[in-house]
Amino acid sequence: MPDASPDAVLFAALVAARPHPAEPLPDGMTELVLRLGDSIRHGSALLREAAAELAGGRGIAGLPDLLGRAEAASLEQAACARGLLEALHRLEERRAA
Repeated sequence: MPDASPDAVLFAALVAARPHPAEPLPDGMTELVLRLGDSIRHGSALLREAAAELAGGRGIAGLPDLLGRAEAASLEQAACARGLLEALHRLEERRAA
């Protein structure tokens, strides 16, 4: 069985660390989760569009722009993941105190 993807590990950690409904979330955690989901969907759509351009024989003229935008979406994913890991760490520290 292949190793879990970093995104799968992060989402599993989010589920495992979810606070009780009465417990406040660390600042910005909800926004980070939503941004991460949006950036994953956006990056996937851009890659599908790039693949369709190649498969459709339309050439590669639009690929640099599509791939550049997909890279930006990937960087947004990484930034959100880092933010979520920090928020999870703060949540664990708060629970331990």
